[in-house]
Amino acid sequence: MASREKNERTFGAWEELAKDLWRDALRRVRNRPHEQDEKLFEKLMSGTNDASLSFNDLCSLLSKLGYTERKTKGSHVIFQRESSFLNLQPSTGGKAKAYQVRQVRQELQRLNLKP
Repeated sequence: MASREKNERTFGAWEELAKDLWRDALRRVRNRPHEQDEKLFEKLMSGTNDASLSFNDLCSLLSKLGYTERKTKGSHVIFQRESSFLNLQPSTGGKAKAYQVRQVRQELQRLNLKP
């Protein structure tokens, strides 16, 4: 009987350890996208490499900042948030156009938006 109680205690300890590991893993996964958004936002706001910003990353960031995406004819995509409109178009290689990245940065500064 004592060995059964010991096994149950050992199993309980392993079960608690597994739950703790699972909680930690979930916490890391949930925090990671937010950290990536902050890094992307910092890269956008720094203005150092406007031509190297990915078009998909820029669209994703705008969506997370509350902009709604409207597809228009061709490759243009319009993002709207209240009275703010941003008309974007990808360049070759999946990058955002540098002048449009500057326009997005100016608009986000005007609205004082942060992730």
